[in-house]
Amino acid sequence: GLLSWYEKQVTQSLLTSNDGEQKQLRLESDANLVQIVTIHKSKGLEYPVVFLPFAWDGKESKDEIFYDESTQSLRCDLADDFKPQRIKEGLAEEIRLLYVALTRASTKCYVGIPNFSDQSALKKTFSSSALKYVLFAQNEPDVFEALTELSNQNMPDTFDVCDIPETCSALRETVVKQKLYAEQFSGNIRSDWMLTSFSSLVRHHHAPHTSRFNMDDDLSENTTADTSPETLTQVSESSESLTQEIIEGPFVFPRGAHAGNFLHTLLEEIDFTQLPDDLDSLITDLMTRFGIETTWLEVVKDWLDAMLITPLQHDGLALGQLSNDLKLVEMEFYFPIESLSSKHFNQLVNASPVLSCPVNDVDFKHIKGMMKGFIDLTFCWQGQYFILDYKSNHLGDSVDCYQNNHMQQAMADHRYDVQLILYTLALHRLLKLRLSDYDYDTHIGGGYYLFLRGLNTRGKEGQFFHKPTKSLIENLDALIDGKNIAASSDSQEVL
Repeated sequence: GLLSWYEKQVTQSLLTSNDGEQKQLRLESDANLVQIVTIHKSKGLEYPVVFLPFAWDGKESKDEIFYDESTQSLRCDLADDFKPQRIKEGLAEEIRLLYVALTRASTKCYVGIPNFSDQSALKKTFSSSALKYVLFAQNEPDVFEALTELSNQNMPDTFDVCDIPETCSALRETVVKQKLYAEQFSGNIRSDWMLTSFSSLVRHHHAPHTSRFNMDDDLSENTTADTSPETLTQVSESSESLTQEIIEGPFVFPRGAHAGNFLHTLLEEIDFTQLPDDLDSLITDLMTRFGIETTWLEVVKDWLDAMLITPLQHDGLALGQLSNDLKLVEMEFYFPIESLSSKHFNQLVNASPVLSCPVNDVDFKHIKGMMKGFIDLTFCWQGQYFILDYKSNHLGDSVDCYQNNHMQQAMADHRYDVQLILYTLALHRLLKLRLSDYDYDTHIGGGYYLFLRGLNTRGKEGQFFHKPTKSLIENLDALIDGKNIAASSDSQEVL
């Protein structure tokens, strides 16, 4: 089973490695990592397991400013006339912080206390701590005996006292107390139901080995290139044609999955209509996160400006016109599939092609289960709903390489047309549930695929747009519901 899984992953990596956004390692947060935070910063947060290694480390307050309850005002005590009162106030604040620390854990909290033995300095430190006061008030018992007694007699279900293991390595020797054996499985595993996605459908798609395929995986292992902006080769500016103009920044920006993740995350996190004041900081932080040289900062800022102001193929539409209330980023969807075969899927798609260039059929096993996915951007414009997908594919070093015929070939190489159809179907199903007067022709606008490196303000390079036919989407909707579809040269009909 493990070898079969590994073989599938290798095959998918070879065939769809340029489709970075489908197999991205998205580092949205540090939620699954070990986090080291101060007690102040942990306020209002919750963690499954919390370690408090230094809660025992206390000290008397030396702050000369304190609140005098008798006068109900702040007072400055430079002569230590009110030292006990100051210490009491400082201890109260430490107890409040200790309460915050102890209540951050949802499952288990570990509180460290050192083995004092004869170390009077450690005892004095502990005696000044909020932890000691909460546990023993003014008493001075043997700490571990008192804690053990408290645990065993008074609070057996609340806490336990244990020593730190001498070996903290994850590689500690395993003690086998009994002979281990594999349990014999006698149950039945259903193999006719699965969770699938666009990547799964095109996993065995045999794409032609064009010069464009896998371009985002360059550079050659035997090639060393300096791609920092300062060392880029200067090119001729003599060309008068826009399609021959070379805009260095986007074309030579680093390629690969990390660069794609960086661009996707940047576009996810900003308000298109109002860039943040700390844009430089946001971009440099994301560059550091995805391993990109921060010397690309100015290039990315100029590129981002171009992305936002480039006119798209609908009247008045540009990314910069989409406020947050008009768009939804990374919309996740699931929809059920009663039955779907590659034969019937290919017949249906080929009868209403998205692309004008030839495509190879997709090949997948019969599917029953759920289809899932994430749509980069879903937005509403002039009463219609659109899907939009960002592509960081490198198709060449001039805007001419991002004209419609070249984009169509890239779409065919990776079967992005299948992705567009599935995403449109997901939007179609959502709107049928949300809009009482829903009509496909009226409410569905279509799908944009933006090849970001080719976008420019003076042409349509880098923009692929298509609206699948109503018959294609409605018949695919019926097909995955298990209904029979009759194919003809011009249309599909539900039987």
